[in-house]
Amino acid sequence: MKKSIQILFILIILISSVFAQKWVDMIEKKDVNLYEIQKEFYEYWKDKKHEKGKGWKQFKRWEYFWQKRVFPTGEFPAPDITAKEFLKYKEQKNNFKNLKVRSNWTPMGPFSWNTISYNPGIGRINCSAVHPDDPDIIFVGAPSGGFWKTTDSGLIWTTTTDDLPVLGVSSIAIDPLHPDTIYIASGDGDAGDTYSLGVMKSTDGGDTWTSTGLDWSNYTSRRISKILINPNNTNIILAATSDGIYKSVNGGDDWTKAQSGNFKDMEFKPEDPTVVYACGTYLYKSIDSGDDFSRITNGIPASTSVNRLALAVTDANPEFLYIVAGDVSNSSFYGFYRSTDSGESFTEMATSPNLLGYEINGSDDGGQSWYDLAIAASPIDSNEVYVGGVNIWKTLDGGTTWNINTHWYYYTNSYPYVHADIHDLIFHGSVLYAGTDGGIFRTNNYGSDWQDISAGLATTQFYRFGLYPANANVMIGGTQDNGTNRYNSGIWTHVIGGDGMEAIIDYSSQSIMYASYYYGAIMRSMNGGYNFISINNNITETGDWVTPFVIDPLDPQTLYAG
Repeated sequence: MKKSIQILFILIILISSVFAQKWVDMIEKKDVNLYEIQKEFYEYWKDKKHEKGKGWKQFKRWEYFWQKRVFPTGEFPAPDITAKEFLKYKEQKNNFKNLKVRSNWTPMGPFSWNTISYNPGIGRINCSAVHPDDPDIIFVGAPSGGFWKTTDSGLIWTTTTDDLPVLGVSSIAIDPLHPDTIYIASGDGDAGDTYSLGVMKSTDGGDTWTSTGLDWSNYTSRRISKILINPNNTNIILAATSDGIYKSVNGGDDWTKAQSGNFKDMEFKPEDPTVVYACGTYLYKSIDSGDDFSRITNGIPASTSVNRLALAVTDANPEFLYIVAGDVSNSSFYGFYRSTDSGESFTEMATSPNLLGYEINGSDDGGQSWYDLAIAASPIDSNEVYVGGVNIWKTLDGGTTWNINTHWYYYTNSYPYVHADIHDLIFHGSVLYAGTDGGIFRTNNYGSDWQDISAGLATTQFYRFGLYPANANVMIGGTQDNGTNRYNSGIWTHVIGGDGMEAIIDYSSQSIMYASYYYGAIMRSMNGGYNFISINNNITETGDWVTPFVIDPLDPQTLYAG
């Protein structure tokens, strides 16, 4: 009887685990229609509270985007349709030299932020890289804002990818022997905001780009999350993708699939790039430079228990390998693991506090590890490790004890501010960089202070914006992840936190502004956006993710919301 109970208990865990992650897998693969994915998502969330940092909001953004684009059957359009139309445009442009196909546009930003709210930022950043010979040259990649470069350590940023058919970038790898050679993973590896066209290559420091042999411009919904270049032979390149691990031995001209599966992270063993670690929900290891991989299970949680793994190595001790795991049941922190024998076996170091939640003390449940999960180990101290979820946490004893290092709330003065939702943590030398939903941040002193170096990036994702007809210098707009922002005579101010949606200005007075959160939480300011109050009053219904509302063209006292 006892054995039967144990078997039943295991089966229940397996069934619930598979169910819990099903909608995430469906989003990744898009092998079913939108309505089936929605059904699984709402079934999973029916008895759960919609709190910050739990992944509900990320799905709703994705859902809102696709509801407008799927066929009536819920079928997704071909992911290569944009790329094909772009090729047609290029052909037309070449054939008709005088064909005017677009107007002149002037970027308005925001390029920096002032704030009177709690979580200011510029826009999402997926990854970063630093020139091996010049630390002032930094590169970042945005999920739908392209590849950006600075040559003065973040004072001025420029982009070179506006003419690519896909503007997502999820990984950047620089050839350490020939730094003008750069590879990028196109598309958005975390949220799928943009499709991947494969790996692209530049041989002029990122000024121009060409496709490599890993060219996914045909019908595909794949994602690439990490690119590695073998430092001993820079013709050897590895790419961790949703379709497996791909390898090139001739600088990206040709690729072969070395391992099937869905992979999110990958690292070389320090001082020995013949050893490669890679993970998705499983951990794999190669000892022949990525030709063959074998699965590691000793001390690693079962794949049915986790929805995502991320890994880190350290130059301070090449034998060390760290793993952080997200829980499949609610995307919270599942556990932290350390290997001291190059990944052959692992010891569980911690299962609490919740490193992936939003609370300062890690006391909350849940998280969003399916959407963002990051880890980095100090190259100087092998016991110093950082983990990113909503916030950044730090350990100095190899993962046994943890302290919060940065916090998502701007006015929490006890901790440095770094925008919420950490997609990337990576050491470049002794400087730690964090790619977040609000921009690129760095610390030069191991987390004691953090600096936002995002000013100048044009990566903000706007849902809606409203203008004041009598003054073109006054505007207000709602953005993804970076709140509602007011524009006045060239200056942007972050006036409301969270996600900003529809925003309009009363045509009779620029002092009267309206803004909103998701689901139609409408607010009004009577003093030009300095203070807002809710005006929903007796409205009890829930609006759409982005709820439209307009001012009556004859009576500015009357608003209509749908």
